[in-house]
Amino acid sequence: MAQVSLFGVNLPSTNRLKLRSELRDLKSGAKATLYFLYSEFLLRANWNLDYQKVLNRATFKAIDGRGLHWSMWCLQTPGWLPGLYRQWLVKLPTGLRQLAFYISFIGQLLFNLVSLWVTLVFRFNLSKLTNNELVLGREFVYDLLLLGETLGWKTLIIAGDYQGQTKDSLAKLSLLYPKLDLTVYTYPSDSKLMQDIPSKSEYLNSTNLLELYPELELVKHQIVATSPDLILVCLGGASGKQEFFIDHLQADPQTRFTLAVGLGAALDHLGVGAGQPKPPKWLADRGLEWLYRFIFLPYRRKRVWQAVVGLWWLTTLEQFVQTSLVQNRFVNLIRNQNGQFLVYPDSLGANFPVEKFATRQSLQHNYWQTKRKTGLDLQLLDFAIRPVRLPQHRLTPVSLTSWRQAEYKFEYVQPFLCSVDYTQTSETSSVINPPFFWLESTRFNQSLSPLAKLYWQYYEQLANLD
Repeated sequence: MAQVSLFGVNLPSTNRLKLRSELRDLKSGAKATLYFLYSEFLLRANWNLDYQKVLNRATFKAIDGRGLHWSMWCLQTPGWLPGLYRQWLVKLPTGLRQLAFYISFIGQLLFNLVSLWVTLVFRFNLSKLTNNELVLGREFVYDLLLLGETLGWKTLIIAGDYQGQTKDSLAKLSLLYPKLDLTVYTYPSDSKLMQDIPSKSEYLNSTNLLELYPELELVKHQIVATSPDLILVCLGGASGKQEFFIDHLQADPQTRFTLAVGLGAALDHLGVGAGQPKPPKWLADRGLEWLYRFIFLPYRRKRVWQAVVGLWWLTTLEQFVQTSLVQNRFVNLIRNQNGQFLVYPDSLGANFPVEKFATRQSLQHNYWQTKRKTGLDLQLLDFAIRPVRLPQHRLTPVSLTSWRQAEYKFEYVQPFLCSVDYTQTSETSSVINPPFFWLESTRFNQSLSPLAKLYWQYYEQLANLD
């Protein structure tokens, strides 16, 4: 079955037995990573490109949640309404196209609401339809501990110390796994690690993580000192710091391990976590833990609402907005004889001159538009070389209010990088139209917008290949 992605994150196709087998075959010092994905992870990846990259860099992933499993099924079988709209109705005149989109979208939204409710309440098994099995982190943690005991792995658990009881409680695991070489590292309950930065913190990434959470330096020192084979990281999943930290450990040459796993609040289910109230078994078995949390844990209501309602809404939108609706974008990196590049200011930082075409690529149109806007005496010959086609990427995150996202704001961008060496032929040719200006590449890190930095990284990679 074809690879499915949601909000730029590739969804896994695995099962519990296959995952156990793959982990058992890992070589010592492999520095593999394992994440258990649920809806909040994907919603965060929708607006945090760094987090999206972290999830896609994972060695192993598993779907942990019926809602996300349902979403995977929806994208594998998008339905006849989204297919009808993308193939035929999108070609209608503007007024009719808007009406067709509203009718199709609302119809699919209602159908998805019913199918999601049936999946959650009646425990409809989608494994055969998606070629994927739910693997819950709170259950698979026992498989991991057994694997560590069987293979003789040095195991390190990193967790918060709730009321000074966590370390002692975890030590009791030795009764279940007497041959397990277990070390427990805990941080106090009043630690900053127990708090989450705001959910829309786009600045959180693997690079600045230690600045925001300096206590993680001590955790890393513990890992370097003990060189464990298996690391179970329980930092919670609300802000993404857990996955960013594991990604940081994987990239750090000082750390050595075989497997690092993000387990979030799995310790709660081992009976040694923060002591949060647990839903009745019949409710948990039907995937309705979110409903229990929404009713009895007021501080979780916003997160639950975003995870459940947001997933339903955005999955429906993703069915309409797929790679068949792509905006061709010409990104012009124009360099003068002084090594400066032509840019223009924007609210998020400087950008390179860009031309957008909803139809097939047109180098000639790109040339004329760029020349007219910048005022430079460009030569058509400069643009005669076929531009470099780059990987597609998401232009703007899907939002709960993006009703017309599929219609005008193309969800994916197909960039073409045009590199032009510009030499002025006269004094007048050096005059450029505002707001364009020349900028040294040494100032790009401080001045470029996030999207322009992405294009610049592509450019540097291509230059290194040459």
